[in-house]
Amino acid sequence: MARLDCTTETVAGVTLVSLHLESDAPERVTVERTHEAPIWPPRRQGVPERGWDADGWTGVVRPDDPRSLGYATPTAPPEPPVHVTETEPDPATTETPDPRDVLRSLGDPRPPRDAVEPSVETASPGADGDPDSGDAVDPAAQSRDGPALDAIAARLDRAEELARISSVEEAGRLVDDAGGIEAVRELVAQLERDRAALADLHERTTRLRDRATVEVPVDDLARLV
Repeated sequence: MARLDCTTETVAGVTLVSLHLESDAPERVTVERTHEAPIWPPRRQGVPERGWDADGWTGVVRPDDPRSLGYATPTAPPEPPVHVTETEPDPATTETPDPRDVLRSLGDPRPPRDAVEPSVETASPGADGDPDSGDAVDPAAQSRDGPALDAIAARLDRAEELARISSVEEAGRLVDDAGGIEAVRELVAQLERDRAALADLHERTTRLRDRATVEVPVDDLARLV
């Protein structure tokens, strides 16, 4: 039977859930959320990583291949946030390729960040670490705020997809991927909070940048001690 360990961390109103799965025998394991709030799994090319859906994750766990997973959610979930709902022996047959894997393997078609001038509304403060941008953040702050900024970036990815909908079929698919229309409404509300948090972070880092101009008279101090 698969063994599941979970840890959670709440940053800027977003809870990051980390999962670790181990098993003594090859098993196909299904892990589902225990809460109603939407889950935001890791995505590549705008597509959830293989194994994820709106309720959780399904995949193979082997003794020599434990799985470490994670997702974000907009509320503080109960303990535990997920549980194992189904296990079965790992089928010996080769898995059918998932068409979405092809999309993931193509890489990101967007130009590099350095080639695009960031806008005031969407650029993450200090994300590029450019000391001339006015938004530079010290390494300690980056380490602390990094998970929150990653979660905000994931929400913006989803919001941008929803904003580009061009057909009824695409609208239905993307709304389902987001967890339903109520989840989309919550996404919009959370983005309002994100904008406020980013504005506050920008103000704080600007103040720190201005204070960082202080010069310590090391030579004078050395003569006095």
